Amino acid sequence: MASLPLLLAAVSFAAAPFPEEGAVAGTKPVERLTFTKADLYGYINGGAELFLEFGFEELQVRKYATPDGEVALDLYRMATPEGALGIYLAKRGKETPVGGVRGRNTGNRYQVTVLKGRYFAQANNFKGREGGAVRAVDLLNALTAALPDEPAADLFAAFPKERRVEESEALFLGPTALQRLFTFGEGDLFLQRGELFGAAADYVEPPGEIFTLYRIEYPDGRGAALALENLKKNLDPTLVVTGERESGFAFRDFSGKSGSVRQDGTVLWLKTGLSADPAD
Repeated sequence: MASLPLLLAAVSFAAAPFPEEGAVAGTKPVERLTFTKADLYGYINGGAELFLEFGFEELQVRKYATPDGEVALDLYRMATPEGALGIYLAKRGKETPVGGVRGRNTGNRYQVTVLKGRYFAQANNFKGREGGAVRAVDLLNALTAALPDEPAADLFAAFPKERRVEESEALFLGPTALQRLFTFGEGDLFLQRGELFGAAADYVEPPGEIFTLYRIEYPDGRGAALALENLKKNLDPTLVVTGERESGFAFRDFSGKSGSVRQDGTVLWLKTGLSADPAD
């Protein structure tokens, strides 16, 4: 039987906290669509894999007629707040908060994206008119105000803050998201099994070189050791091991850049994009 919080969340979402007619001046709901895991490809062809990997559960779309053209609200429910954050970080581009929008957001007059708990919400102002943009913000605020807020775990707490590149943070839960960052190989190399989130961020190494730092934490040291072994066994053919060590190894990619992987107890730390072999 589902726990009470899960039941309440399901009931809340099924009740569709979309603004109804009269809630936002100048808007009238005209259509409602629902997409599950089985048919998400029909709505976001080419981008569904990333959502599914991060724990997509359901998408509800509500369309509104306004004097400035149609505005649509897309509400993605993810299995966890971390999954919603992973999608937001992957999709945000340069984070540009929109005036008047409540909560963490980014966008422009055509589209605004908001992150709240396990929900990833978007308002689409298809014609880009100013009046439509104002109504899109009002609709989005009304929607997100009705959603429960579940803060994600701070998966970057162990990352150094010094010299971190602003807005470079990313999460990965499997090969689709990881390939966007670096090609370590194919499949579930780090044995995350859709459950263990990895985090990554870019750093500036004097005199100005940028490298990427990755971190994955496991329930125990054996899990981290097995993932390290699996990575080495299935390393991409373009990566060449250049140095062995008891807790990891160094490698070089096809462009001549160096990287490393190191086990520190229950954690795997990795680096990519360095000009010289890392000392670690």
